[in-house]
Amino acid sequence: MGVALAVAGAIMQALTRNPLADSGILGINAGAAFTVVVTVFLLRESSLAAYALAGMFGAAAAGALVYGLGSAGRGGPTPLRLTLAGVIVTAFLSALTTLILISDRETLEQIRFWTAGSLAGRDMPLLRQ
Repeated sequence: MGVALAVAGAIMQALTRNPLADSGILGINAGAAFTVVVTVFLLRESSLAAYALAGMFGAAAAGALVYGLGSAGRGGPTPLRLTLAGVIVTAFLSALTTLILISDRETLEQIRFWTAGSLAGRDMPLLRQ
C-alpha cells in the first residue's frame, strides 16, 4: 500500500512538475469525499466497500476533471494551470460536500462516525483484513 501511495505522489509531482503537488491540491481528496457523501446522502449506503468504491470513482473523476481543465486552451497542461484547476475543483467540491452535510443531519452523523472512526459493530474478521 505504501508503495502505491509513493508512486501516486511521484506521478502527481511529475505531471505537474511541482515538488509540492499532492492529492489535496489537485482535487483528488475533495472528489473522493464528495462522492462518498453523495453515496451516503442519496443511497443511504453504509458499507465500507461502497465507501471505497465511491471514493475511488470520485478521486478518478476529479483527477480527470482537473487534468481536463488544466489542459484546456493554448499551451496544454502547465504546472500553474494544473495547480489552479486543482484548487478550483477542490473549492467547488468542498463547498458542495459541506452543503449536503449541512442540509442533511443523518448524512452528517454517518459521515462523522465514519471519519472519526469506531470499532463499534465491527467483528474480528473485519479487523484482520
